[in-house]
Amino acid sequence: MRPEEESEEEFVNEGLQQKIDLQQELEMNSCDSSNRPTRQREKIKSIHVREVDVGYIVEVGCAVFAIETKSQLVAKLNDYLNRPDDVERLWKEEGIF
Repeated sequence: MRPEEESEEEFVNEGLQQKIDLQQELEMNSCDSSNRPTRQREKIKSIHVREVDVGYIVEVGCAVFAIETKSQLVAKLNDYLNRPDDVERLWKEEGIF
């Protein structure tokens, strides 16, 4: 195997490991909203976005999930900012968090 091929393979393996690590982080950081009081009006939770090699880690309130592309990130956040309660409910149904 040539050095370039080995580097490329290591790069791919590193990316896959990061994705696995991110998924494990998501599982550990999901939150249970069943004990929270219902809100009278829609409120946007704090949003933190962290760029990683294979996409983005997004924290919305206490929920954490991964998104692979910038266009997916912008679309999801745009939806959330426009109708936070509906989108949170949809994300929970879809298993995003």
